[in-house]
Amino acid sequence: MKRIAIFCDGTWNTATDPYPTNVSLLRQALDATDAQGQPQTDIYQPGVGAQENLTGLRRLADRWAGGVTGRGLDTNIMEAYRDLAMIYEPGDAIHVFGFSRGAYTARSLVGLIRSAGVPPVDHIHRIPEAMTRYRIRGDLCTRPSNPASYPFRAEFAPFTATGAEELTWRRRHGKGSADAIKLRIAYLGIWDTVGALGVPGYWTTAPIFNERYQFHDAELSSMVRAARHAVAVDERRQAFEPTLWTNVDELNRQALNLPPEALLADICREELPYRQEWFPGDHGAVGGGERRGLSAYPRAWVAEGAWKSGLAFKSDAVEGWRRERNVMEPLVHVAPLLSASAALRVRSEPRKGPCSPLEVAPAVFDRIRSDVGYRPPTLNRIWDDLRRRDRIGDVCGVCIDAAACDVTRIRSFA
Repeated sequence: MKRIAIFCDGTWNTATDPYPTNVSLLRQALDATDAQGQPQTDIYQPGVGAQENLTGLRRLADRWAGGVTGRGLDTNIMEAYRDLAMIYEPGDAIHVFGFSRGAYTARSLVGLIRSAGVPPVDHIHRIPEAMTRYRIRGDLCTRPSNPASYPFRAEFAPFTATGAEELTWRRRHGKGSADAIKLRIAYLGIWDTVGALGVPGYWTTAPIFNERYQFHDAELSSMVRAARHAVAVDERRQAFEPTLWTNVDELNRQALNLPPEALLADICREELPYRQEWFPGDHGAVGGGERRGLSAYPRAWVAEGAWKSGLAFKSDAVEGWRRERNVMEPLVHVAPLLSASAALRVRSEPRKGPCSPLEVAPAVFDRIRSDVGYRPPTLNRIWDDLRRRDRIGDVCGVCIDAAACDVTRIRSFA
C-alpha cells in the first residue's frame, strides 16, 4: 500500500512560480514515507491558463482564456484522473488538494472517482467516456448511487467499487473482479473554492460559460473519509463567490453515529472529520502567494487534517510554517492592474459568511484581538456571538479552556 497525494494548483499557478501557493508548498513538504514507513508519492496538476508549452501570443491568450473563462478545466480533471489511474493499486490511500479553480478541479476529480471508480491502465483510453457520463445531468442512470450505474463501473473499473451495495451487487452477479474493494478517498483538503468558473454572474454571457462546469451539487460525498475547506473572510469580488459544501453537519453526524437532530455545538470541533472554516484574508491570502503570513494559518490547518488522515510531512517544513505566521499581514493580495484577475475585480461586495461562530477559525479571533478596527462585514450576522465566545475563551466551541483541547496542539502543528 502507498499514499497518493494529488495537488491541483490555482489559476495560472505552476510548480515553478517564484511565489508558490499553499498547494505547491504542501507538495514540497510531503515526506517520502508515512509514519508506518509506507511510501508516499504525488501527482501535480498546474492551474488553468498555465500551459508552459506555449509561447508568445498563444501563451498570453491561453492565460486570459483560462483565467477569465476557465477554459481547460475538463482537461485538468481528466489529466489528474489519468495520472492517478497510471499508478493506483487497490488499497492505496488517496489524498486530494486544491486551491481556487484547483479546488474545483480537486472536488470534481473526487466526483469523477465517485462516478466511475479508478480504471486499470488498459482502460485509460476510455476516460473521456467516463467524463461524459460524469457531466451528464438529469439522467438518473448516470447518478453514482443509482444501481443502473453499477454495470458501467464494474466493466470500466473492475477492481474498485464505490459503495458496499455495489460490491454486494457485483458479487451476486459475478461482475467486475472477484478481488474488487470498496474505494474510499482518505482526505480532501482545499482552499477557497470559487464558483465553477469565476466568470462574474452579472456578465450577460456568464450562464453560457458556467452551465457546463457547474458541480452536480455542492455536497461532499461520504466516500471521502475526512475533509477540510478553508474559506476567505475578506474576499469581496463577486466573481470569486465561494462554492461551499452544504452537508458538512450531516456527514459529521453520520461519521460520529449521532442522530439527525444531534447538536454539533456540543462536540469539540477537533473531533469532527469534516470541517469548513473561515480564515482572515482575501482569496490569495488564504490560498498562498507572495505573502505567507496569513496563508500559513490555513496551510497548516489543511495539512493538519491530512496528517490526521495518515499523510506525513517533513518536520522542518512544518517548523517553517510556524515561523511564517503573521496574523497582522495585509488582508488583500493586490493583482497587477492589467491582469485577468484585476479584470474580475470590477464589482465587489462582502461574502454572505458563516452561519455559526463554530465555522470561524482561531486565526480570525487572533486578528480581532490584535486589530481593534477589524470587523469584516462577512461576519456581521454572527458578530455578537463571536465576541461573546472570544471573551470567555470558547474558541473551539465547547472547551472554555482552549488549552484543554486540541486547539492548542493544532497551533503547535505549524
